[in-house]
Amino acid sequence: MNQTNQTYQTTQIPQFVYLKCYDELYKTYETDRLILQRTNESDFEPLGKIIFNKNVNMYFQRPVMYLDTIASAINYVRNHNYCTVSFTIKLKTNTTPIPIGQIGYYYADYTSKEIGVFYYIDENYHKKGYASEAAVPLIRHLFENLPITNTLKIDFNENNIASRKTALKICNDIMKYHPDYVFGELTPFTDKYTLSDEPPVWGNVKYYFDGFDRKCFVLYPENFFNKTKYFELLSNGYFIKKTT
Repeated sequence: MNQTNQTYQTTQIPQFVYLKCYDELYKTYETDRLILQRTNESDFEPLGKIIFNKNVNMYFQRPVMYLDTIASAINYVRNHNYCTVSFTIKLKTNTTPIPIGQIGYYYADYTSKEIGVFYYIDENYHKKGYASEAAVPLIRHLFENLPITNTLKIDFNENNIASRKTALKICNDIMKYHPDYVFGELTPFTDKYTLSDEPPVWGNVKYYFDGFDRKCFVLYPENFFNKTKYFELLSNGYFIKKTT
């Protein structure tokens, strides 16, 4: 069985084969105020408490609106960590660095040519420039060293002015180092949520999610949307593309 899986991975999707340069991508990054380290088990609880805060979650690029308990938020961080390359953003102090958020990337398509970037910051540290300070060195390194990848995408909810400004600042700062790259705005897209006819599960109702990058079912607290049968979230974003 293992031999079959290994054969499939190397023959059908060779771009996912381990490459030596990945070791360098997973290093620790530092800025004047921050340390970025690969997210591990000890980070799940503090990060879960951060993303559980509605003032953080609803301004996350793609809100995770089914986080109805701290435990579900911690579990979300744990599961998300398995399908993305995630770094915990830690504030430098005179003693132990403090986790104040998370940043990372994921493949936006199955060819590995496009990567998407996500990030969120503790509400107590908003409007201090930490998100862009963390993003620039990480994204520069990823974008310059990831094999095959030629496009970087950062998306946000249409009415999230703060996230829009942050995304634009990140792109502008990257372009300072690479003015030959192409910058542009993503075509606006809509995430659609449709209430399922199935009965509630564990006190939650099931919605079918149809987004620009995935389709799946998600569970929401029964009273979160007052059982609205259909709602949409309009999103937008920016991209940077290598010209060569």
